[in-house]
Amino acid sequence: MMDVLTQGRIEKITELAQAVYADSCRRSRMAVGSELDGKARLGLSSSDLRSYRPTELINSMRGLGDRVGLERECSEELAKRFDLPLGSMAIPLDVLEHRELSPKNLVGVSPPEGLSFIDLLRNASVAYRLGARRLSDLQNDVGIPRQTAGNNVTWLGPGGSTTAADPAFGQVSGTPKTACLVSDLSEQLLRQSSAEEVIMRSMAQDMAVGIDTVAINGSGGVEPLGILNTPGIGSASGSSLGYSGVVGVQKTVADANAIVDPRAAGYATTPTVAELLKSRQRFTSTDSPVWRGAVHEGEIEGVRAIASKVIPASTLVYGDWSNLVIGEWGPLVISVNNGGSRFNQVQVGIRALWMVDVFLTAPTAFVKVTGIT
Repeated sequence: MMDVLTQGRIEKITELAQAVYADSCRRSRMAVGSELDGKARLGLSSSDLRSYRPTELINSMRGLGDRVGLERECSEELAKRFDLPLGSMAIPLDVLEHRELSPKNLVGVSPPEGLSFIDLLRNASVAYRLGARRLSDLQNDVGIPRQTAGNNVTWLGPGGSTTAADPAFGQVSGTPKTACLVSDLSEQLLRQSSAEEVIMRSMAQDMAVGIDTVAINGSGGVEPLGILNTPGIGSASGSSLGYSGVVGVQKTVADANAIVDPRAAGYATTPTVAELLKSRQRFTSTDSPVWRGAVHEGEIEGVRAIASKVIPASTLVYGDWSNLVIGEWGPLVISVNNGGSRFNQVQVGIRALWMVDVFLTAPTAFVKVTGIT
């Protein structure tokens, strides 16, 4: 009969063998990850995704915790594929897109699916909520072809002929721009069990505001070129803006035949303009406000309307937001620093870098209304 000591040794050896096997499988998936899923995705298993903890990565960079854990191993693999800044580590795209089951559930009820970093970002972003498209894990500069002029259909009778015409094509280019986010976290927060959710939610919301700001009004150069500054979009005066004005911008985009996805048609403006439109009636002496619903999100003439501070003052944007593309290059790159004043304040500085660009596939799909009174 096996004694307790021998049984314990066998269990430990079995556990070690399983860990070695799991590590071998993970390394194999990483080795072919770039071929299967793209360079910033490592092909992590569901078990690895559940085990991955960004706070472990942060603590590892501070010299705390496991220096050879899953998080560091993933970052080292990404460092082979990308030029990471000195002292930085990277979070793979698999992790950013992973939805973890929430631990907060009733007995006998399946836990609800949680939100990933990308989900949180999309939910906080005006552009994504209105229908902007996401292109992830891009490599190098990208060029998206677009048809600028098509062929005409002709009708032929017996013995008739027609003249051939070549469609005209253009190209929309995207070049990675560096989005930088710096935040200070307390040592106490990093040691709490809820730190994971707090950090990722805050980072996603802040990044959403940054992307929205340039998607709407970016000036180009080191930052993306936003809708309002893109040549070829429509424009209208916002003087005494009312019912005819908001209907007029719909007509402008429809006349350009630029509505590709009717579900992505929408208005974006400021809370002040939304309040103004709620007080103006479509028809005199009736309860028919131009903006119906809540100030933060309502409806104008059957089309979704969102109010946000990321829109410049006295401005409204209407269009088919599926023509707005947000491109992402590579993983989320993290650096930490707790020197200087942070040392005395018992804080840790976290810097996140993400390569992003914004471009329009059809500028005629948007109209800006400025100088709203």
